[in-house]
Amino acid sequence: ILKGEDLRENILQMMEDLVDDFMTRHVAEQLHPEQWDLAGLEESVFRQFGIAMNIARSPETAEMNRDQLRDHIMSAVHGNYRLKAEQYGDEQMKEIERMVMLHVIDSQWKDHLLNMDHLKEGIGLRGYGQKDPLVEYKREGYDMFMGMVDRIKEETVEYLSKSALVEKEEKRESILLRRVPTFEHRGEIPATAPAEASGGGTAVKTVRREGKKVGRNEACPCGSGLKYKRCCGK
Repeated sequence: ILKGEDLRENILQMMEDLVDDFMTRHVAEQLHPEQWDLAGLEESVFRQFGIAMNIARSPETAEMNRDQLRDHIMSAVHGNYRLKAEQYGDEQMKEIERMVMLHVIDSQWKDHLLNMDHLKEGIGLRGYGQKDPLVEYKREGYDMFMGMVDRIKEETVEYLSKSALVEKEEKRESILLRRVPTFEHRGEIPATAPAEASGGGTAVKTVRREGKKVGRNEACPCGSGLKYKRCCGK
């Protein structure tokens, strides 16, 4: 990633690994087609890739065997990603892929180091269960590392699959629309001040205080018996 190499093949392989995991989870080889969890498979594909596929109720998929169903899903996943790459442009898509992968790996690696610290602190307790703490540390550490690798695949693919392109001009306009003119009062504003200075269509009229200014720690003039800052001066 740091060398700026093309990551497209890595990402497509991640997608295939995830689809294979979904197939194993919902459409295991040892199960009869009537036992397949097609609704769960459809939900997993939508949650991971953002693609709504009518797998559970489609007459087309009902006639497919396991390999055909996998190819059908992979074709939709790869097609959706190719369309997104064409929309972004090849160079921009490559830059997005690098940024997303670096961000995900950095985040997951920091979490993994923190989890390893927690494991190290409590691994000595395994001895009370007649288990070798060193062996358990190696085994659990390996499981945690592989779990981190799986999360890197899932988050990277999900970010890239569900990303949306925002036009620069549209983004600039939306920022301008959110900007509200704010003015700090530094003396009187002339009655002939231009309308743009007040943010409206009429001139700004200066509000003048009548009477003595009340200190925040003085008794409130309303007669409540509280300090001004606790009453009308809030």
